Amino acid sequence: MEADESPAAAVGREVREELGVALVIGRLLVVDWIPAQTPKTEGLMFLFDGGVLDAETTGRFALPADELREWMFAEPDQLAGRVTSRMARRLEAALVALDAEATRYLEAGEEISS
Repeated sequence: MEADESPAAAVGREVREELGVALVIGRLLVVDWIPAQTPKTEGLMFLFDGGVLDAETTGRFALPADELREWMFAEPDQLAGRVTSRMARRLEAALVALDAEATRYLEAGEEISS
């Protein structure tokens, strides 16, 4: 996020910068608190619903060559080796939140039960 930028606005900007398309950013699905790991301080990760992407939209993706080589749709069981285990857990929580029409809270990628 940049100064004075909300998480939702940052997602919209990042999608435009990384994929070259403007998407309607939907509701918040996951908040994940990440503990400090030198040299980084603690942080919050947010996952929002990006909607259903059709072939016309994905056909307009323009990846910045210096940052991204490719993109793909993946099933949850295809995430191993493509994303960190913490990111995989975050994405799985997002799918649960999407189905449940809820928001999930994680700490370091783990669900916190009450």
